[in-house]
Amino acid sequence: MKKITLKRPKENFSQNLTYKVFIGDKKLIELKNEEEKVIEIHSEDENNFLKAKMYWWFGSKKVALKKLPQNESLTISGNKFLNRIAPFVGPILTVSGMIWILSNNDFIKHFGLGLFITWLLIAIWILTFGGNNWLNIKKE
Repeated sequence: MKKITLKRPKENFSQNLTYKVFIGDKKLIELKNEEEKVIEIHSEDENNFLKAKMYWWFGSKKVALKKLPQNESLTISGNKFLNRIAPFVGPILTVSGMIWILSNNDFIKHFGLGLFITWLLIAIWILTFGGNNWLNIKKE
């Protein structure tokens, strides 16, 4: 039976969220800000994967448990870029959409439309392709 130490460093941008740690589809623990826990991996779970999640599908990439040695220490932290940029996508979409709709100047309308479409594509990318990049699992 392997023992793995999971650590979560102090984070300001997602301090009120708990990170849920899964082996396969089975939820093991929840990690709060600045928390450290030791988990035991049973022999039947050795061929499975470790994954961390914070929302429905926002989480980390999978880590193969059979590649981890005994008494490994892993740090689970948030992706700083996604966690700092993503909250601004909604307000920027709203403001750029208002510029696009309410302006009488053709240049401003086209600029607002371009800005709106750009941020809309960024939001779609974050929600579809960026789902497994919100959290990082790193070996210490």
